[in-house]
Amino acid sequence: MITIIDLSKVSVPISDTKVRVASDLYSVNFKNKPHGQLMYGRSVIDFEEGCLYGTSPQQVIEFVQEKGVTTMEGWVLYFHPDLIKGYALHEKITDYGFFSYDANEALHLSDKEKNTLNGVIHQIQEEYEANIDEFSQDV
Repeated sequence: MITIIDLSKVSVPISDTKVRVASDLYSVNFKNKPHGQLMYGRSVIDFEEGCLYGTSPQQVIEFVQEKGVTTMEGWVLYFHPDLIKGYALHEKITDYGFFSYDANEALHLSDKEKNTLNGVIHQIQEEYEANIDEFSQDV
């Protein structure tokens, strides 16, 4: 229902190839020092110093990687809509522009915010990789 992908471990597609991606999941994406362009809705995201943006299920993201770039930095947290089903957030998530094209620009983060988010992502990853306990929910 939830996973985190370390982008430094992902192989980069052939440069100058336009890639369009959509999924059935929500995502929170942190790209640090990306090399290329990302189309988010009808806008190109400016993320020279890194950025944070979200996507909702079936939202199309399009990107082109710069020539010569073989690595990426950052992470993506994916979660299935069923994870929040039964909670107030399930009904209200569409009210948040962060997960839709309403946000024309990604969030630019300070170094302190980047460190905080990276720490939270690390804790989430440790939690879901740990053994199932009495508080775990059935899927």
